[in-house]
Amino acid sequence: MITKPQACIGCPLYGDGVGFVPDEIVEGAEVFVLGQNPGEEEEAEGIPFTGRTGQRMDKRFLPLAGLERGVNVHVGNIIKCRWQRGGPEARTNDLPPEATLEAAVRHCTGAHLRIPVSVRLVIAQGQPAWEAMGGPGSIHSWRGYLSSDRMLVHGTGDIHKGQREGEALPAVLGTVHLAHLNKEPWLTVPAMHDWQRAGEFLAGTWPLPFPEIV
Repeated sequence: MITKPQACIGCPLYGDGVGFVPDEIVEGAEVFVLGQNPGEEEEAEGIPFTGRTGQRMDKRFLPLAGLERGVNVHVGNIIKCRWQRGGPEARTNDLPPEATLEAAVRHCTGAHLRIPVSVRLVIAQGQPAWEAMGGPGSIHSWRGYLSSDRMLVHGTGDIHKGQREGEALPAVLGTVHLAHLNKEPWLTVPAMHDWQRAGEFLAGTWPLPFPEIV
């Protein structure tokens, strides 16, 4: 496991100081897929989305958006480690209680999340990622939709550390976390449509402008 960097000190999830999973950054990629937290396989390898959910994403969902892992997409998580509930021997994929989660997200995004200036679209998987990127309401209500620039600016103006002056912030597309499909498999087809929309956004065919009012 990777030792947590100095910037992790003070985070409520610091624990024993190991198990850091940095984001996977690909130079020039226009899409950033953002999940919530790593799992056991990701913790062991120090690479995000390498477990069953990641494999499912790579094989089934990224291609729907015209994306290929390691080629044209960044991959990462809002939280870069697992919660050590009850100590290092009790690591879990579960998220911590709400107050602890909010503090961890605030610390981790401030210390580690950097959205490269090449990114045009962030695909926020799940409620924590959606909220951290400024999305309103429930991800189940907003999945398949983009958050507005106004929401993004007010919600995460301090996250985009690499933003160049005068450049627009990336759009944020909300979708359910792919791991959630194990609990609600009927959301699989809607999730597939969400990822297709990501490809349409990159191609400039979605969302379409309002028709001219004569």
